[in-house]
Amino acid sequence: MSKNLRHTRNPDMIAFTIGWVVLQLIHDDLPTDFKTIKGRLRQIAAGRAEGRVTPEMAKDALSGTEGMERGRMRDVA
Repeated sequence: MSKNLRHTRNPDMIAFTIGWVVLQLIHDDLPTDFKTIKGRLRQIAAGRAEGRVTPEMAKDALSGTEGMERGRMRDVA
């Protein structure tokens, strides 16, 4: 992994971010489909920090999930 990579771009951190968002959606009794997860990440990335997820974390999670709709993950390292 690149030494210049922000810690929030780490695949483990992306998984943590998405997991935290999913837990919040479940807590709020909302759907946990991919569209809803990405929508919530976009809201947080726009400046609406939620729980432990910062806008920076949300932006990097969105970037790291590019291509998931097509069934593949982009290598973020």
